[in-house]
Amino acid sequence: MAPGSYSLRSPQIVQSVILFSAGYYVGGIVGLQFHFPPSGITVIWPSTAILLSALLLTPPRYWWMYLLAVVPAHLHLVISFQNPNPSVVVALCQVANNVVEAVLAALVVRHVIGAPPRFVIAEDLCFADASGFSRAFKREFGYTPREARHAALSGLDVTPKARVPSARAHFGDLLRGF
Repeated sequence: MAPGSYSLRSPQIVQSVILFSAGYYVGGIVGLQFHFPPSGITVIWPSTAILLSALLLTPPRYWWMYLLAVVPAHLHLVISFQNPNPSVVVALCQVANNVVEAVLAALVVRHVIGAPPRFVIAEDLCFADASGFSRAFKREFGYTPREARHAALSGLDVTPKARVPSARAHFGDLLRGF
């Protein structure tokens, strides 16, 4: 696998799509609570934000699965709970609108921040989550990745501070000793 690329295993993808679909559905139920009576037009639709989050956290080659999962969840929501009941054509137009908005936003965000998103660096280095990476980064360099990014964007020097040796041996030091 190329550096900077990442993959998902099939069970992980299926589980992720199922959880996403449930989250999209719950977001839709929340959104339907904030409608303008007597119409079915909602003030907010959290499900689109949930779709955007899924697209930002997933490699583009898997996006189609999430986009397909939106269709039955959205159709069931609006046909079952939206008053007055929209026609299937209107419901499909709503789905298409949400998908287009989320895909365009995901493409713009990925273009601006770079693809894959920066948190993949932590995964590539075998950290379970970004907070573990951030703690190790701070321990190594004396400041957090966020502080380093802000300093670099501000044109400030991001030279690592002198490392303070700890009383505990680091795993890397132990490996170098063999």
